[in-house]
Amino acid sequence: MINQDIAKGKWTQLKGEIQKTWGKITGDELEQTKGNMKSIGGLIQERYGLAKEEADKRLNEMASRYSDTAQKSSESMKEKVVQATEKVKDSLDRSNERHRPL
Repeated sequence: MINQDIAKGKWTQLKGEIQKTWGKITGDELEQTKGNMKSIGGLIQERYGLAKEEADKRLNEMASRYSDTAQKSSESMKEKVVQATEKVKDSLDRSNERHRPL
C-alpha cells in the first residue's frame, strides 16, 4: 500500500479519480473510509467483484500517481525553503556588516 499520509494529502483529487473509475462507489462511501486504502479496496471488491489482489493493485496504481506528485511537491517546497533561508541569512549578514562599530 502507498504511504497513507500522502494519500490523505491528495485525498480530494484521488477521490475524484476513484469516483470516475469506479462509479458504483459513492462520494459518501469514500468519505466514510477517511482515505483508508484498505477500506476503499474493500468497497471496490464488493461493488465490482474483483479479487482482493486485483482491487489493491489497481487502487495502488492510481494512488501512486498522487504519491509521486506529492513527493515531487514536497521536494520542491524543501528546496524553496532552503533558498529563502539562504537569502535571509545573506541579507542579515550584509545588514550586520553595515551596522558594525568602527
